[in-house]
Amino acid sequence: MTYLALLRAINVGGRRVKMDKLRALFEELGFGHVRTYIQTGNVFFDTEETNLSLLTQKIENHLRKQLGFEVFVFIRNRLDLNVTLQNNPFFDQTAISETRFYIMFISKPLQVPIDLPFRVNLKGMEMILLSATEGELFVKVTLLDGIPGNPMAWIEKNWQISVTARFFDTTLKMLSK
Repeated sequence: MTYLALLRAINVGGRRVKMDKLRALFEELGFGHVRTYIQTGNVFFDTEETNLSLLTQKIENHLRKQLGFEVFVFIRNRLDLNVTLQNNPFFDQTAISETRFYIMFISKPLQVPIDLPFRVNLKGMEMILLSATEGELFVKVTLLDGIPGNPMAWIEKNWQISVTARFFDTTLKMLSK
C-alpha cells in the first residue's frame, strides 16, 4: 500500500530537514519506494502495514528520536485523498488574490458541534470552515489587511485537535504524483 505522510512543522521555525535526510529516516523504518514532494514534509512511501495508528506512532517516535523535536504525522492513502478531493467544497468557490483554500488534516474528528459554514475573524483574516469530514477540514481564508493570523493555531487551541494544512492546489498536485 502506498501512503502519504503529511508532516507538521518541517522546514519552518528553525526545524530544517533536508529531503534526502527525511527520505533516509523513512527508509530506516523499512518503508519502500520513499519519495518526497516539495520541502514542506510530504512523504510518499510503501508498506504492508495497514494499522494507521501504529504506523503514525512508529513514524512520530522515530522522527522525534532522530531529529530531536516533535513532528506530528497525518497519514492518508491514495483512496483517502481521492475521496477527500472529490467531496471538497472548493470547486464552486471563487478565488481572488486575497483568498486561500486549505485542506486541514486533523488528528481526530471534531468533537465540538459546529454549524457550517463556520466563520471567525482572526488577526488580519476571515476564516470560513466550509465543510468537515472525520479527517479533514476545508477552510477558506480571506486576507483582510495583508498578513494573516494563524488559522491552524486557532483551530488547535479552540477545538483541541492537532492540525496540518496544505493548500488545496498543492494537495491536487500531490495526488497526481
